[in-house]
Amino acid sequence: MFSMVSKKGQITVPKRLREQLGIHPGDRLEFVEDSGRLVATKTVPGGDDPVDAVFGTDGRRWRLRHKTSFEIDTAKMAAVKDILGTKTLTDTVDAALSEIVKLRQRWNLLKLLSTPGALELDNPDVMAGAWR
Repeated sequence: MFSMVSKKGQITVPKRLREQLGIHPGDRLEFVEDSGRLVATKTVPGGDDPVDAVFGTDGRRWRLRHKTSFEIDTAKMAAVKDILGTKTLTDTVDAALSEIVKLRQRWNLLKLLSTPGALELDNPDVMAGAWR
């Protein structure tokens, strides 16, 4: 399938792909370069984790997957499956990666909370409206 790039740099996603991938007007696509290829990934806002809601990954959740191949330590994977309560390799890797992202978000929140003056708690104007 082909699409022409307009003078403004715009492209049209072919209808068959839009329907197949559930891409609708207003949806956001992220474009990245991967080994000389342009890869578009549909992103969706949201998340159930309150930390994600405040410090999420730009509000993005990946719907499309990238298949890859790599070696894993099967003993470690079995231990991680047991810890996370997952059954499949894909679910285990997804859950483990999510936990790592959440850990970084919590670390960033902790840094923010421990930075003097970052929350303006000493500002009377800010505090006057904080408890209403």
